Formats: sequence, structure tokens, C-alpha cells
Amino acid sequence: MEKEILEKKLKIALQKASILENMIENTTRELYQKENKLLAREKDLLKQKDELEKTQEQLIRAERLSIIGQMSAGIAHELNNPMMGILNYIQYCLKHTPENDNKYSILQDAIKEINRCIKIVKDILFFSHPGLEMESGYEKKNCNIILDNALNLLSYRITEEKVFINKHGTKGLPEIWMKANNIEQVFVNLINNALDALKESNKKEIDIDLSQKDKFVQITITDTGCGISKESLHRIFDPFFTTKPVGKGTGLGLGICHNIIKVHGGSIFCESKLGIGTKFTILLPIERRKH
Repeated sequence: MEKEILEKKLKIALQKASILENMIENTTRELYQKENKLLAREKDLLKQKDELEKTQEQLIRAERLSIIGQMSAGIAHELNNPMMGILNYIQYCLKHTPENDNKYSILQDAIKEINRCIKIVKDILFFSHPGLEMESGYEKKNCNIILDNALNLLSYRITEEKVFINKHGTKGLPEIWMKANNIEQVFVNLINNALDALKESNKKEIDIDLSQKDKFVQITITDTGCGISKESLHRIFDPFFTTKPVGKGTGLGLGICHNIIKVHGGSIFCESKLGIGTKFTILLPIERRKH
């Protein structure tokens, strides 16, 4: 009799233990699910925070660029007329100076320098209002031909500095709507910068690749040069920012390249590592589109 009572009690105890075990298991599962939801929410909040910070940074940068652009345009307009006047005065003096006069070569140098200043002013105006020069002159052109023109312009420097150009992927590319002179200016600027970056490199190579990506033609220009630091990389398209020594660059080149590509409805990106090299990727739409 006592044995039966003990067995019943044991059975009841086992049932209660099983119920308790299930309750603990269910509670643990619920807590685990809640924890996962909280972690997912926290991760989502962190992602939103990162996106918000990036958006704020982009807005601040856009506002800063706008202010710099307005100031630059104002200064450029003020400088343009007096510089053209100075150029006219120097040209007048040069015209009335014999070639065997010592002042003749000095006046020629002065014209060269004032023309450089006028070009900088023109670049500033273009940077401030890129669309003004781009409203007309579009035509169907092949990027391969424009790249060849740019390489021909820089052929003397490429040969002198013993730089190997590896250009491929040029067959079967569709023609695209572009303003050829401006796109050539972009290619010349990027290749010129790559040549500058290769000056101290043991391996002097520039790899140029052209391909079609959906409705775009993609051009990549990769060098084995000194590279760009992380701190400088996000600023390379800012006006007047340059990593070159004083007097070697205005800091307008890449900003103008960015604007030209943007006006064409395309995109330009840069990847770089110090001591390894730099890669610029350009996407240009095959059909003309508004920026």
C-alpha cells in the first residue's frame, strides 16, 4: 500500500517536473526570441544612425561646396576683366619690342603666366557653373577614340617617364552621347594624375579598361603609384583640395572632372591604398540623360 502511494507521489512529482521543464523551456525560448528582436532592433538603429550621419555629412559637404562655388565664381568674375586687360597690355608691349631685346623673352614668360591665371579663372567658373558650357556640342563618340586622343597628348611624358600603358576591352563598345572635348579633359586629367603618382614608384604601370555595363560604358584607370590616404580620399573632389606640393596644382582638376561626368549623367568613383595605387571608375550613360 505504501509502495503504491509512493509510486503515485513519484508519478505526480515527475509530471510536475515535466510541466516545470516545459515552462522553463518555453520561457527561455521567449526570452531568447525577445533578445534576438532587441539585438536586431539595436542593429537596425545603429544602421539608421550611420545612414543619418552619412546623410548629414553629405548635406554639410554639399552646402560647403555650394558656398565655395558661389565665392569662387564671384572672385573669378572680378579677376577676369583685369587679367584680360593685363594680357592686352603685355601683348602690346611684346608687339613693340624687338626679338633681340632681353625684355622680349621676359614678356613671353609673362604672357605664359597670365594665360595660366586666366585658365585657372576659367576652371573656377566652370566648376561653379558646369552646365553653362555643356548645353550644346553633344555628339555620338566612341570612348576608345577619346582615350587614344588623351594618350597621344601625353605620349611624350609617358615615353620619357617609361610608363607602361595596358589598355584593353576596347572592341565592340557602343558610341555614347558626349561633349568630346570635356570627356577628353577628364581622361587627360586622370592619366596626368596617375603619371604624377608613379614618379617615385618602381613599377610604373597604368591599366585602362573599357567595358559595357548595362546602359553605361565603364572606364577604369588604375595606377601602381603612391596611393591616397584614407583621410584625403573623401576630399579629392572638393574644390582647391590637392595632395600635390604648393605650386604644383590648383586642386580644381578632379572637382571639374566630377562636374563634367555629373553633367553627362554619369558617375565617378575612386579607390586607393597608400603604397599600392589608385583606381578611378567612370560610368557614362550610352544615351544622353539630364543630370
